Amino acid sequence: MSVTRFSNVKTLAMRLAILGAVSTTLTACGGGILPGIGGKSSSSSSSSSSSSSSTGRTSSSSSSSSSSSSSSSGGAVYGLWIQENGLGFCNLKGAVDTIYSGYTGAGYADSENALNASVSYSVVAAAAGTYNTTVRFANGASSARSYDVLVDGVKVKSGLGPSTSGWTTWGEEFIELSLPAGAHTITLRATTASGLPNIDRVGVKETGVSAAACPVVSSSSSSSSSSSSSSSSSSSS
Repeated sequence: MSVTRFSNVKTLAMRLAILGAVSTTLTACGGGILPGIGGKSSSSSSSSSSSSSSTGRTSSSSSSSSSSSSSSSGGAVYGLWIQENGLGFCNLKGAVDTIYSGYTGAGYADSENALNASVSYSVVAAAAGTYNTTVRFANGASSARSYDVLVDGVKVKSGLGPSTSGWTTWGEEFIELSLPAGAHTITLRATTASGLPNIDRVGVKETGVSAAACPVVSSSSSSSSSSSSSSSSSSSS
């Protein structure tokens, strides 16, 4: 009996030794016989998955940031924009309104619905040159609201002012202007009885042109004009 018992114990010990060796080998290779044996591999896999997920968010965030930056730098960079009620905004025959959304400044120039309704802008060109000028506008009417572009009172270009199919839909019109060095008044003057489209802002793409204070009509000039008008009225009566 003692020999048989000793033999059974010896056999069991050998089996346990073999089982232990197999378990050790599997653990070293990242596996395990039962849940909990070789658990580090499972933890490592979970950590790897978490790391991969985290990298994905970073990539997404980076992509989003890149897209935002691309969008930001994708548009043209302008040397000057003149907004309503800001420096350089002068002599509007109408009112600055905020009824329709989508404007970029304090509002937009809503001219009178009349032929020759106008808005003027005062600028200074550091040097003579051709400048790419942009007019941002909205025209919800079915027909165009064309206009003349005047520099210092002289017509130099024409603007189309086409329909944008809605007063909250804004478009841009690009006009090249040749400006001598010095101060200038740029005027948009309606050529139809409907007046101008709603004007959000006017910009110059190149640097070297800055907004300036609106020219002041001298009192003597105003007095002379008034006197001339009075004289004309007297003569006609």
